[in-house]
Amino acid sequence: DSITPMATHTSAATPATAVPPTATAEGETHEADAAAAEDVPLPRHSVAILAEIKRAQLAHGLRYADFLRYRHYCTRRIRRICKYIRLLHGRHRYQKRNLTPGMLTTQRGLMLPLYYAERAWSYGMQLRDDNTKGDARMRYHMIRRFRKAAFWGQKLHQFTLTCGDEATQKEARAYSAWQQGVFAFIRALWTEAFGLLLEARHLYAELGGGVPGPYQERVDELDQTFLRICLHNAPQLASPATAQVSAASSAAPVPISFEVEKPKQTTKAAAPKPVRAPKAEPKRMRVRKDPRTVVVEPPQPCKPLVFDIASNHLVFPSLETRKAKKGIFQSISNLFSWGGR
Repeated sequence: DSITPMATHTSAATPATAVPPTATAEGETHEADAAAAEDVPLPRHSVAILAEIKRAQLAHGLRYADFLRYRHYCTRRIRRICKYIRLLHGRHRYQKRNLTPGMLTTQRGLMLPLYYAERAWSYGMQLRDDNTKGDARMRYHMIRRFRKAAFWGQKLHQFTLTCGDEATQKEARAYSAWQQGVFAFIRALWTEAFGLLLEARHLYAELGGGVPGPYQERVDELDQTFLRICLHNAPQLASPATAQVSAASSAAPVPISFEVEKPKQTTKAAAPKPVRAPKAEPKRMRVRKDPRTVVVEPPQPCKPLVFDIASNHLVFPSLETRKAKKGIFQSISNLFSWGGR
């Protein structure tokens, strides 16, 4: 009798586990809404990429080649942008969230991949400057940072194809080519680096139009440093198309500079002071300290002068002489009651 009700309960519960038809319909509805949201065209934004990074670099350390300070600034800026676009990675435990074009609906959000690339680039430059002993592990870390900077430069170009206007797309393409060219330049791949940097040079020249400004400064930097070194290490790259680059690099040769401006010297060199004869040591020496004056007296002898004279110049009678004369002194002392008890 106890087995029959259990079988009946199991058979009655079996159809209850089936998925109702409404659940499938709701799932299809959510998928259709997500697909429709992806098909909605995103707004186009205009971002002056080179002007933005120039302003940030000169204001946060790169004027004096302080790449650590600039990297910390990029980290803080990334945090603020992530909070603005609500791209948070969990409260207690890290949860990875990939960056998608649907999150970059504002001009400020479009700067997020740019500062990701700038942070990785500044870290690579910092490691390059710190690796003075040629440490292989530090060089490997540096190459990884430049690889990451090139990756985010490509991501920026991809995002601007859906979220940026035509000028922003061209500038993002130039920035991506520049980051990839620097990555190849660091690894001494001269042919690959020359092709990418030459592409970035042409794009920046089109954007600048020959007018003095940040675009023309980037063109001059590419001509006088990167492209010149690539042509020096790979002479087979020289061609009539690169004749303009060779002429520009030989006209005003400058050393390599990665977005660094050295501080100007505003103080004049101090004139050499005349050599004076040493003075005699004064009786009282003064050690001057701010804000007080400490007076140091000359050293004094431990004993008075009388003790020194008595110990060095006076002759005391010997012990035998004193014993021989003890009787006379004793009688005189008894006479005048000077003796002790």
